[in-house]
Amino acid sequence: MTGCDAFTQGAMCTLHPGDSIAHGLGRIAGGPGKVKVSFKDKTSFTFTVTNKGYFDDPGSQIKFSISSRKDGVYLTQKAYTTGSNWFAWAGVKMGAAKQQWQQQARNLRNAMENN
Repeated sequence: MTGCDAFTQGAMCTLHPGDSIAHGLGRIAGGPGKVKVSFKDKTSFTFTVTNKGYFDDPGSQIKFSISSRKDGVYLTQKAYTTGSNWFAWAGVKMGAAKQQWQQQARNLRNAMENN
């Protein structure tokens, strides 16, 4: 992620495809995508795709929420797409996207631990 120093309401950031996706599927499926950040509350935020050329069409959303339970802190990720290209769809169906989502969760956890 580049283009924004912090997640603030209305911030515009750029999400980049991950290098860790099997066989470079992330780069084949689509290039970097501009997203707008919005918050529901202090523990959940949403990225909304604002441009063409990303994995998912403009208007698609990735929602993250953090919850605390007695055995730890959990990150939940939900996605909604207004349309995806064929490579992105195949990546989800073949399981390649799961690896990337797990890496995103690790990155977020590390960022939270460092603050």
